Amino acid sequence: MTKTPIILCGALGRMGRACVELVLSSMPDFAIKAAIARDNTQEKPAHWPCEISQSISASLGPAVIVDFSHHSQLLKHLEHACKNKWPILIATTGHSEENLEALREASQHIPVVYAPNTSVMANLLIQFCAHAARIKDVCAHIVEVHHRDKKDTPSGTALAIGRAMMPYIDDPEKITGSSLRMANVVGEHTVSFFKENERLDLSHRVSDRRIFAEGALIAAQFLYGQHPGLYDMGDVLNLK
Repeated sequence: MTKTPIILCGALGRMGRACVELVLSSMPDFAIKAAIARDNTQEKPAHWPCEISQSISASLGPAVIVDFSHHSQLLKHLEHACKNKWPILIATTGHSEENLEALREASQHIPVVYAPNTSVMANLLIQFCAHAARIKDVCAHIVEVHHRDKKDTPSGTALAIGRAMMPYIDDPEKITGSSLRMANVVGEHTVSFFKENERLDLSHRVSDRRIFAEGALIAAQFLYGQHPGLYDMGDVLNLK
């Protein structure tokens, strides 16, 4: 069986390491062709499958770029992807409108998955919230909780939930939210829907960040050989 080739950006971060561990332990249908890290002097784990570089080389392709680095690196990674006609998964958050516009432009030339959250169940939550928002006269409140070191607020997932609900709620002020940064919480999102005399709570909680790595690899497999376009995890998981 042909393995899906991966160029892993942010390789020495939490998510990069989780992707490598998953490929080595239980997902052998992937080949990590390159690991990219801004600081490649950090100690790498045992049995690391390749050398760690600071930049992407054209000689590495064809491959799917899996970007778990930082939003400040997006334009550079998109440039490499477009120049070499490689698919790319953007799994970083905190992007400016300029970054998002560059992402949309790139998707006219290459296949792009933009996924602030690559968890299968989190993306089910987004779909469920979009359905619940169709109910007449409903209001919604999003609560997200993450570890104390998470920089962007609100989370990319909370923003994605809000975007999914917005077409169906007549007044943007009917969607509110709050963010908490506590201890080492991996990620929790609860969306409460309110109508007169009743309430619905939908929640998703993560106990192991390997689920994000698993979803990212599924998205990379989806992208390999895909036509140019802008996709999300709903497309990857056939939820639409």
